[in-house]
Amino acid sequence: MDGVDTIAESTKAQVPAWSELIDSIRAKAPDARIVLVGYGTYIRPGGCFPDQPMHPADADYLQAKVDDMNDTQRTLAAEKGIEFFDTRPVTEGHDSCAAPEDRYLEGLVPTHQALPLHPNALGADAVGTALADYLR
Repeated sequence: MDGVDTIAESTKAQVPAWSELIDSIRAKAPDARIVLVGYGTYIRPGGCFPDQPMHPADADYLQAKVDDMNDTQRTLAAEKGIEFFDTRPVTEGHDSCAAPEDRYLEGLVPTHQALPLHPNALGADAVGTALADYLR
């Protein structure tokens, strides 16, 4: 809009709230291990039109904005001295373009009981398992 990346601006605007949340957790549980969990690989490069009704450039933009959120959260985690868990490696190949039986993240047209652009049960299980392994 008017040459302004409003999604990038919205991500930046969330940093103070994320920072405050981390500070609040640290204040209430000073010895807690705090791990900020990132966002996954929602769509592969170029997308998969017409399975997901998105122009290839829009698909790339969507994932770029997700990657920007991850980069912002990774930076914040480093600044706050906490851990960042990147879910992209777990979800790569299981994006919204994957076959329904292999899909962890739904696209604009969900094939599982999940909201568009959210993890489905398979994804929640895969990320949860990977996170549990990471925490061990």
